[in-house]
Amino acid sequence: MAEKPLTPGQALVGGTRAALGQGLGMGWGDEAEAWLRSRLGQESYEDALQRIRGEYGRFSQQYPFTAGVSEFAGGMIPGAAAMMIPGAQTVGTAQAQRSAMGALAKMGALGATTGAVSGAGYADDGDRAAGAIAGSVMGGVLGAATPPALRGIQGAAGWLRSRLFPTEAGATKRATQLIAESAARTGMTPQQIEAAVARDRAMGVPATIANVAPALERRARGVAKTGGTGSERITDVMGAQKAGSAALPGAPERVMEQVTRALQPGDYFDDLANLRQTMRTKAAPYYDAAYAYGEVADPDVLKFLELPQFKQGVQEAKKLLAAEGRELPMAKVVDPVSGETVERFAPTVEVLDQVKRGLDALIEKETDTLTGKTSSLGRIYVQKKSEFLDALDQAVPEYAQARAVYRGDAEVMDAMRSGMEKFPRMKHEEVAALVRGFSDAEKEAFKTGVARNLYSVAMEPKTSVDVAGRIIGSREMQDKLRPLFASDAQFDLFKSALVRESQLFKTASRVLGGSDTAENLQMIREINEEGGGWLVDTLESMATGTGWGRSIANSALRFMNKAQVNDKTAAKMADMLMSSDPADVAAVVRALENFNQRAVPQARRASATEAGTATALPTAIYSPPGEEAAIREAMGEEIKPAMQSAIEDAIEADRRRALGDLR
Repeated sequence: MAEKPLTPGQALVGGTRAALGQGLGMGWGDEAEAWLRSRLGQESYEDALQRIRGEYGRFSQQYPFTAGVSEFAGGMIPGAAAMMIPGAQTVGTAQAQRSAMGALAKMGALGATTGAVSGAGYADDGDRAAGAIAGSVMGGVLGAATPPALRGIQGAAGWLRSRLFPTEAGATKRATQLIAESAARTGMTPQQIEAAVARDRAMGVPATIANVAPALERRARGVAKTGGTGSERITDVMGAQKAGSAALPGAPERVMEQVTRALQPGDYFDDLANLRQTMRTKAAPYYDAAYAYGEVADPDVLKFLELPQFKQGVQEAKKLLAAEGRELPMAKVVDPVSGETVERFAPTVEVLDQVKRGLDALIEKETDTLTGKTSSLGRIYVQKKSEFLDALDQAVPEYAQARAVYRGDAEVMDAMRSGMEKFPRMKHEEVAALVRGFSDAEKEAFKTGVARNLYSVAMEPKTSVDVAGRIIGSREMQDKLRPLFASDAQFDLFKSALVRESQLFKTASRVLGGSDTAENLQMIREINEEGGGWLVDTLESMATGTGWGRSIANSALRFMNKAQVNDKTAAKMADMLMSSDPADVAAVVRALENFNQRAVPQARRASATEAGTATALPTAIYSPPGEEAAIREAMGEEIKPAMQSAIEDAIEADRRRALGDLR
């Protein structure tokens, strides 16, 4: 006869036993319930156990799906609960992404533990140890395999959804996810990214989010290789960083802006006269004080006036003064040798300063106007002039103070020429020593010359040249430039700006150039959301087969590949990565913050789901206790009317024959 259906109350009890006893209890629910009933005195442990198993066997036979789902759901509880412990999550976190093998090991250990308990719980009394060992092995394998399997299913579902129902919101979410993952790998928060772009902007460096860290640069490189509208956006912005555009100066021009802002030089060719006039005006009070000293009687100074070049210098000084409408002051004195009264200039500080100007004119005649090189005679003139001025500085301290502000037109010209022509060949020690001995005017002139030299370097007609790197890239060049700044802080700011300009140039070169390396191809695959995995593999396998399946698979692949989700995602990523305006950067930062806030609970749920599955599988794979007995019982009830009487008659006949033989 047919098995009698369970009542709703019996079905409810069976479902509860499936979820709590066999699922949560990992196969020990029947023993636990029997023990509890025996302790309460309701019946013996053995009778209760046999009855409970029989009832549960009938439930699982009549409701196999409900029993399986309930056992699986109950088995998920221990694993999911374990993932609620802070720090126990094994997936979805940055730490797990960096240590995938460690996460799988944790899941395998969790599955092995559950499998051992469940294997022992479902085994017969004499086979507990063997059941625990077998369950541990099976649970460990299932636990380690659970995360890849679930992620493969999830990835395939997302891949299919993005192609069947592509939306702007979906593309934005995917773009934000990829950029957030890259930012996480750098260890930077969205706020730190925003601060980095703001610092660059304050220095006059047109950096974007992609320039902040190598991982973000790699994302931009991947977008640039897609060939869509996102690639065009990357190319436009990065190309402008290198070569410039209507809205943005090119790298060489920006480098010169940094140089000009830092050194504040005059114009090499046009501003020399203005510089001399400005510094003369600034030094005028100091020279007035020196000229008030009157005549100089120091023999260490006067002895130079007997040298031929100094006598020539007097004549040159007269010419210069005459051109200015002035005369060299003269006085009648008695010559100590001849005793005659002769007319000589009075060796006042002002007159001696004019003689120095005459010497400068002689030295300039001995200097090549094109190369700036001085003849041997000119170098002698320079040496003697230096000795003369040192002696005059010692004799008249006021004159030394005036020359500290402005030494003279020739010195300013020499300093400017040295900055332009000699600076590239000078060692940093030479530059430091030279600048220490300069007057204010000479230092400004030297900086103007250096700036003109750097302009020649920056504007040299070459393509794809890292101008900022050529200027600031070497330690020697840094040490040569440092003495030109008023403080180390000012130099460090200038250096930081040029270093960032160099990094921008290199980033743009890497993003826009190069071949499709394995890394670039991987970036493209991630943008293309190639998470179809087994789904795509199955369709491609069917597409190479025969029959109607081949046509269906080919049609499905063609349809899915036509989806515009890839280009939409790449375009969104390009807009985010190329953001440099404060408002745009702030919008990207808010999007990343929102994504990260949502990612934490999502990661916990994913972790709990995978861990719960890892503990549920080793529990749900065993046959419910009592199921086989229930099946045998059901089969026995069905075959009894047809077979049992014949079997009993045969047994009775055998018994009678045996009794007859005994008689």
